Amino acid sequence: FNPVWNEVIQAKALVYLFQGDTATGRQAIQWMEYFLEQVVFPDKLDITRQIGETITTAAIVHDWCYVLMTEAEKQLFSRKMKILAVSMEIGYPPVKQGSVVGHGSEAQVMRDLLAGGIALYHEDREMYEAAATRIIREFIPVRNYGYLSGTHHQGDSYGPYRFMWDMFATFIFDRMGYPGLFSREQAAILYRWLYTRRPDGQLLRDGDSFQGSQVPQGKYWTFTFPLMMTASYYKDSYLKHEFLKQYA
Repeated sequence: FNPVWNEVIQAKALVYLFQGDTATGRQAIQWMEYFLEQVVFPDKLDITRQIGETITTAAIVHDWCYVLMTEAEKQLFSRKMKILAVSMEIGYPPVKQGSVVGHGSEAQVMRDLLAGGIALYHEDREMYEAAATRIIREFIPVRNYGYLSGTHHQGDSYGPYRFMWDMFATFIFDRMGYPGLFSREQAAILYRWLYTRRPDGQLLRDGDSFQGSQVPQGKYWTFTFPLMMTASYYKDSYLKHEFLKQYA
């Protein structure tokens, strides 16, 4: 497994989406097909994130380059995406792990299987219905309850990262025509980490905190991706300013 493959294939699919360059679109399809056929993931902790990223990349190519794909390619993508899904920690159908904390509350359902399900929906609704059902039944109610506190229950280190996947689901459902997946209080969650910023650039310790052991002393703690997504979705100039401050 090499993560650069996912990045390059996504970029080629994006070029086709924006410019209609058929040759680049076909290249994205062929490279993704080769990657799905050949990829071997190492047996290590957290590899489920890279497996999920691969499902998302396949979904992007399947969705954006759909008109260029043969029926055989569509079937191969569908089969391989489900095989990858089975190997994720949350399982397929996604019935393992928790919906509030842990790896189950990250990308596996709220981006990877959701994206895969949308891409395959025209031919096979199984993956979408499995992901969307769990999001609606288990993910939304507990998050809307937690958002009322104005903070994230996962603290200063896991919090921004896991909140990012809430925003991914928000964006994806919005693009399907269902805005406001979660309650409006979602818009204010990142303010928690604006208010708890220390003069030295770190954050006040909160919950399961590991940033202090991983970020050199004196360096500003950053969480650019959730800032970018939330600032964009909610048109928030304060969060945009903080994003630009952190972005390298």
